[in-house]
Amino acid sequence: MTQSTDPADSTRLHRDAVIARLVADGRLTEADARAIADAPRWSTPIGELVGYLAALIVAAGLVRLIAALIDGVDEVVLAATAGLVGLCLVPAVRLLARRSGALRRMAEATELVALGLLATSVGLFTHTLVTDDVRPGVDPWEVNRDAAPWAILLPAAIATAWGLYRRQHTAIAGALTTAAASLSMMGAITALLDTSATVGAAMFTALACGLITIATGRRVADVTLRLVAAVVLVSATSVWFGEHDVLAGTAPVIVVAACLFAIAARRQWIELLVAASVMVLIAVVGATMHVVDEPVLEGVTVVLIGGAVGIATWWAAQRSRLRHTTAPPIRQR
Repeated sequence: MTQSTDPADSTRLHRDAVIARLVADGRLTEADARAIADAPRWSTPIGELVGYLAALIVAAGLVRLIAALIDGVDEVVLAATAGLVGLCLVPAVRLLARRSGALRRMAEATELVALGLLATSVGLFTHTLVTDDVRPGVDPWEVNRDAAPWAILLPAAIATAWGLYRRQHTAIAGALTTAAASLSMMGAITALLDTSATVGAAMFTALACGLITIATGRRVADVTLRLVAAVVLVSATSVWFGEHDVLAGTAPVIVVAACLFAIAARRQWIELLVAASVMVLIAVVGATMHVVDEPVLEGVTVVLIGGAVGIATWWAAQRSRLRHTTAPPIRQR
């Protein structure tokens, strides 16, 4: 078996260790190493950031103005207007996307606005369709109950598909679209199915796992999706635990959190490590409070559990290190 000599091949090494090994091998100078280590992950001019802030303020004002002007306007007119404005922004997005730097980032922001307007248009048209009884005496979709979820589900499903496609072609717009649209879609599905809180928590947990599965890189977009997944997992854990007794509420949470912690630790995904830790904390503290009635004993029990987990982890790490140390050398040929 041939052993790789590339210092960057080991996924267990952090960036500084890889850089130090490259310098030691003479493949990188000290000056270049310092420049790489000190360079920020991303950089945006202050003027551009202030411009985004100003745009958000203007957008907030426009939303308030439009809300006042459209009061009482027919939904079809609003849907047509939103769709027309969204379509008019598409050429601007395509033009700006051909540029670089700030203009390319502006293209992504404009794309989000255009997509939001188009989704609003589809949602309003859908709401009008499912609430209008086109045949007298016939109400095929039970519109009194399902109008709003259907109006959210259709545009959210389209936006989710678009976000998944654009995720590989944009820096952040595709990831934000995927996260927001998929959460909206799942919320609409749970409302249409009229699921219990337990089933809803399980469905959102599955969605979070799906987001983690597609966000395995280190780009800002992938980190964003994992952050959203982390928030969803912690929220679903709280709901799940609140709906079950000690055993049924604790065991699934511990299993999911343990798997998540193992994967996140191997990949060094800090955001998911924090989420897994919070999930375990919710399960342990919640179970202890259900079983133990005395506040002092509750604290002692939680401390003992935490200490046991720490000792077990240290013991497993020592055994793993010992196995790697005493393993026979790899024969090269």
